[in-house]
Amino acid sequence: MFIDVRPRGAIRRRKWDTGHAVTSGGHQMNDTATLQSTKHQTKYHTLRMIEFRPLLMNDLPLLEHWLAQPHVVEWWGPPLNRLAIEAKYKPRIDGTSVTRVFIVEIDETAIGWAQYTLAPDSTVEIDVTIGENSHVGKGLGTELIRAFVEQIMAANAGVQSCVAEPASTNTRSIRAFENAGFLSDPTKSGRWRFDRLPKV
Repeated sequence: MFIDVRPRGAIRRRKWDTGHAVTSGGHQMNDTATLQSTKHQTKYHTLRMIEFRPLLMNDLPLLEHWLAQPHVVEWWGPPLNRLAIEAKYKPRIDGTSVTRVFIVEIDETAIGWAQYTLAPDSTVEIDVTIGENSHVGKGLGTELIRAFVEQIMAANAGVQSCVAEPASTNTRSIRAFENAGFLSDPTKSGRWRFDRLPKV
């Protein structure tokens, strides 16, 4: 079961919003779809258009470049060569992996990638990484996490929680998840989670 999101321009707000408006809207889901290109118009210090588009094979050179950046290597480990990248990410592109990967674009400029893995227990594990060094340290992490979670939960009513497991020493990443509304998961050390608000 994968997620298909199609924007229609309605404004949505969640409890984490403090002057943060997100453009999303009608959503569809079926058993074979992936998360489609989805735009968020956010107002959080500045106005940005955030888009998540599915990773393609011709994106792999860009992904290779990002994985070789020092600020990425610090947390993702030594850079992979092209063959290793193809072996790892091709299944995530062709649908044979349970993980889906998306290029993150801000104002139509690719700046990093995001991925999710949908587990059987209605939990989605996510990662969001800024690959472009020029965009690191500008407060974008929180904004991207919010947008990604918004789309996943809006697209799939069965998803009850989004979780993440940043390294315990990656204080910047942990702070970004906290600012996006994630809390320390009492059921698993080192895991952070955002739970869907109950309907009232």
